[in-house]
Amino acid sequence: MSSPSPKELADILISHFDRHSAVGLDRAITQILQKQGFGIRSAEEAAYTVSAAVLRHLLARTPEELPFRLCDDGQRLVGKARGKASDDATTIHNRSKKRSP
Repeated sequence: MSSPSPKELADILISHFDRHSAVGLDRAITQILQKQGFGIRSAEEAAYTVSAAVLRHLLARTPEELPFRLCDDGQRLVGKARGKASDDATTIHNRSKKRSP
């Protein structure tokens, strides 16, 4: 079974990421590979091997294209729909109004 390329993994991350979640980059890649039929060990090994290349593809995108923020030097993906620790009630209210149709 061949592993998707780093670019393909980055594209899958962008298109399938839950904007309300937060997950480590390695873990997110591991989950994608497991859904494609890899066993846990081989998925973890492949994720470790390609995570730097996947991160380069993510960093090549504009922040607006990403459904998440890259935190901890890109090792953690935090959905843009999640609140930040620094958010106050006004910020949360304004953000929810922006998402409403």
